[in-house]
Order: sequence, then C-alpha cells, then structure tokens
Amino acid sequence: MNRLITGILTGLILLTSPVWAAAPQPIAVPGTQVAGIALGAADSVLKSPLSGLKLTTSGKDTEYEGQTVYYFFFGPKDANNNYPLQVYSDVNHKVFIFEINDGRFRTPEGIGVGSPEAALLKAYGSKLKKQQRGNIYTRYSMGTGKGTDFYVRQGKVSQMLIRAY
Repeated sequence: MNRLITGILTGLILLTSPVWAAAPQPIAVPGTQVAGIALGAADSVLKSPLSGLKLTTSGKDTEYEGQTVYYFFFGPKDANNNYPLQVYSDVNHKVFIFEINDGRFRTPEGIGVGSPEAALLKAYGSKLKKQQRGNIYTRYSMGTGKGTDFYVRQGKVSQMLIRAY
C-alpha cells in the first residue's frame, strides 16, 4: 500500500513539476516569424503585448534609410538603448523586420541572444554566410530575401534580425 501511495505522489509531483513540463514552442523561426507573427503580417497585430512583453512605444520614422517605416518596441530599454524586441513595418503597414535583442527569443535549434558562436555554427553550419562587420561584430546571414542575420560580438550572439528584404 505504501508503494502505491508513493508511486501516485511521485507521479503527481512529476506531472506538476516545471522540469517535466512540455518544452515551450520555438519563438523565433528564422526567415519566417517571431511569437506567431509572420513577416508580412499587418502591423495592427502589434498593438498588444507580445511574448509577455508590453508594447513600450510605437510611432512613425521618416528617416529609415530613405523610407517611411513604423516601429513597435516591446519591453524595457537596456543599457544600449535597445528594446528586447523591435518590430518594423513598411509604408503599407506590413511587418518586414523583427530585431531581437533579448535571450528569451530562441530558434527551434535553441539559438538566441547570448548563445555561443560555436552553438550557432553547430546549429546552422553551411547555411550561414559569414561577413566581418569591422572589428566589433561578425554577421552570419542565412537566406536571401526572407532570412535571418545573427550578429556575434565577443563570441556570443548579440542580436538576431528576422527579415524580409
């Protein structure tokens, strides 16, 4: 009888323990979407919190590489004045870039801001095109048109861009 009760209690503990809970779904799919919002989606879906981050500020920028874009920044600014998630849409209000500056956004392979460069290379290998960006950053690009850029600084991913350009 004691073994039965112990077994039931152990089962209940395992079922309710966060260690055994189902793994969260990937939140940043390279070249496709972030938090269920796809590249090309209408920016009207960005008016509410995204992945637990509150919409901090939004507006119109008329000086973005010679074009008008709309921006949506989520969460608190960091020491470098970056928000955890920055989303941009074009003049037609269609999302064309997700700028990820926070480790909570991960690819299906587990790569995110803070991941070691070695893990990035192991996950994507020959799919990546390496471009040196001065002495500070290395950019690894994956895909043309719709794709993803991983910026690496001091051996760690420091930013990810999921883009449609």
